[in-house]
Amino acid sequence: MGHLRYGTSGGYSLSVCHPFFRRSSWPTKNLMLAGNFNMTNTKELNESLIAMGQHPIFATDTQALLEKVGYHLDEAHDNLYRYLRDEGHDA
Repeated sequence: MGHLRYGTSGGYSLSVCHPFFRRSSWPTKNLMLAGNFNMTNTKELNESLIAMGQHPIFATDTQALLEKVGYHLDEAHDNLYRYLRDEGHDA
């Protein structure tokens, strides 16, 4: 996957090139995101991540959104895993 867009804020470097990939040791929790948008509430998104117990280390809109979606993906995954485990399913 590749994505080319012009920068709307911040600097230009490989560390802010898309796509962003959120890796996990659980294969079903990996997430990749590329965007063509300019969000103006990145600070608020990062503050909400902090309130949920995360510690964002990035300041870009795409990375903030990736972490927000990833948080909810992890939560849904964990709930489904517990449900299936409690129903007697293994693996």
